[in-house]
Amino acid sequence: MSAPRRTATADDLGRPHERVLDLQTFLVADRLEVLDIVPGVVPGTRRVLVGDPGTARKTHLVALASNAAGRTALASEVQHLDELAIRLRPAIGATVPTVVSAVSLGEDRGVVLSAVAGAGQRRPGRGLGSTAAHATAIYEWLTALWEDTAGPDDPVDLGRDAVAVLMATVWPGAHETLTMLDRSRSAVADFATARTSSHGCLCPRHVCISDGWVAGVDDWGLGDSRGEPLRDLGNWVVTSAGTRIDDVLVGRSRAGRAWRTLVADGLAYWEIPEALWREVLVLCLAESAVAALDEGDATVLGLLTEIGARLFHSDDRRDASS
Repeated sequence: MSAPRRTATADDLGRPHERVLDLQTFLVADRLEVLDIVPGVVPGTRRVLVGDPGTARKTHLVALASNAAGRTALASEVQHLDELAIRLRPAIGATVPTVVSAVSLGEDRGVVLSAVAGAGQRRPGRGLGSTAAHATAIYEWLTALWEDTAGPDDPVDLGRDAVAVLMATVWPGAHETLTMLDRSRSAVADFATARTSSHGCLCPRHVCISDGWVAGVDDWGLGDSRGEPLRDLGNWVVTSAGTRIDDVLVGRSRAGRAWRTLVADGLAYWEIPEALWREVLVLCLAESAVAALDEGDATVLGLLTEIGARLFHSDDRRDASS
């Protein structure tokens, strides 16, 4: 005799008193259909976009987890979004998904979320993050998020774990890069910020900007209600710039200046010297490199190595001439 099928409970998502709906039942009851399915930012999760039949209008997003790690991440996301629903001012709250109901699909556990603008977009819009207007929109959204969710201060931990991992890694050109990372980490280590809500993967894929304002921020699967605010700030620039990050760090383009100003303004908000904008970006790039290495991808490490060498020799020349 086969074992009885386990009944889905909302305990999987940290909501022990809520009834779990079968996803198909939810769709039929609300007269919705599946529009698209995209991978979630957390491995083992996916996002099912649903909306009105016969239209492309997205009304909800169903976040599903297929394994224990995914369910743990989804439970954390639910708790985080519930907190944000209480703490955020209406204008910012409207850009963040709200939790509708716990659902199940076979053995998968999930949650229905409201669909914010840009939910589930497969690729960023053209030019996203490349103009001063976009930089201003991100700054205004981030500072409002920080203000509404600020908690006790803690020392800046940006790059701490990533630098430790890379210090134990051997690769060609490591010396110059590790020297730059050590300098960057030491430069920010003595400062502190309030711990705030953090998205965890703030990038053009998860942000919709419309008419000079952030209209929606999707997929909070890596979020942290007590996170490091500088991480979202730097990660937006690193992911927006991509392989052009060297233009931000050492170039003179208008886009590069806009991104540098964004980071400098964010540091000024926390009363940290604006001159440390480069250190923040280098450390965020290091975190991206380590995350990519975990997936077997050394591309970002190669980019970090090239930039580390350029900055290392630039600093040496500056020291020699002083």
